[in-house]
Amino acid sequence: MIAIAIEKYGTTGIKRMYAREIENASTHELKKIFELHLSKEAKILTDKWKGYNKIAEIYNVKQEKSQPDKNFKLMHRSIQQLKSWIRGIHHSVDKRYLQAYLDEFCYRLNRSIHKRTIFDNLLQRMTYAQPFPKKQLKITYCV
Repeated sequence: MIAIAIEKYGTTGIKRMYAREIENASTHELKKIFELHLSKEAKILTDKWKGYNKIAEIYNVKQEKSQPDKNFKLMHRSIQQLKSWIRGIHHSVDKRYLQAYLDEFCYRLNRSIHKRTIFDNLLQRMTYAQPFPKKQLKITYCV
């Protein structure tokens, strides 16, 4: 199960996306993505899932009944893009690595408006990262 949050860019675009693997749809699990990525001052729109009720006491949450083809269009578009990316590029994902795949997808999407500098950004991160000795690298093969 995955919790997803998007930051809208105007009314038709997605500025940022965050995705976290969660155990279930409880308040405790849903709260993880709020604590990691959302400001308490942000205007947050969710569906009417009861797991958000307690979170709404802390965050600025407005709940709306989900109506297909009426609301949450950008959220549904984000989910479809993620699914298409996994199916098209990777074909499947091992649960052990799911969060890493989610992080990669969000990294790419969140920087898509900076296409000219994404390579430079990658080189800079690699340059400043701590060395990772080859003996610590664990390679697994999927058959």
